[in-house]
Amino acid sequence: MVDHTSKGRTAEVFDKIAEHFDLTRRSPWQEVVDFVGSLEPMDLVADIGCGNGRHIPYLAEKAGKVLAVDFSSEMLSVAERNVDQAGLGGKVVFVLADSSRLPLEEGVLGGFIYIATLHHLPTEAERLVSLESLNRSLKSGSRGLVSVWALDQPRFEELAEAATNGDILVPWTMSDGKKIDRFYHLFREDEFRSLIERSGLAVGKLHRSRDNYFAEVVSD
Repeated sequence: MVDHTSKGRTAEVFDKIAEHFDLTRRSPWQEVVDFVGSLEPMDLVADIGCGNGRHIPYLAEKAGKVLAVDFSSEMLSVAERNVDQAGLGGKVVFVLADSSRLPLEEGVLGGFIYIATLHHLPTEAERLVSLESLNRSLKSGSRGLVSVWALDQPRFEELAEAATNGDILVPWTMSDGKKIDRFYHLFREDEFRSLIERSGLAVGKLHRSRDNYFAEVVSD
């Protein structure tokens, strides 16, 4: 029996959908563009769960070096191709890593974005460890942006009413119609805020945009 909730399984899924993801997810999120635009210039910024790299050009305008992290080797290959085509290859370091085991030193990051990735970690402990690692890696007073899917979406109404723990499999539909399940942990707003605060990060602003929660966080 396949364990669809394992991180290894989720990485395999993103390996399989990487090229199709790139074809269908080219536009940056305006919430991310606005946040990055508000950052001060810095030496090093991180894109945790960089996907196909659609937000990297904006980060590259703010930092001397961008650390692009993903746990899918195929997705990283797509991101590297896109970054090279944009002429930014010399500014980006690509790292294959699990976001609950980030290979980051303490106090090195001037900022980070962590978009639509935290919700793919299968346990609360791993999600907490991931945020704690980012808190340690940030310079004092530096900022980050974290986004997750909200539980109270119309398409997940039955799940929300059932008061489950928010774990769900969401299918990705390939161009040939084949569906591949991806694991998500859907968040309630108070749960998301609590998790961030327990990690030691301060929540500067938490808001809902469409079906996502966005939290602007600050290191202590």
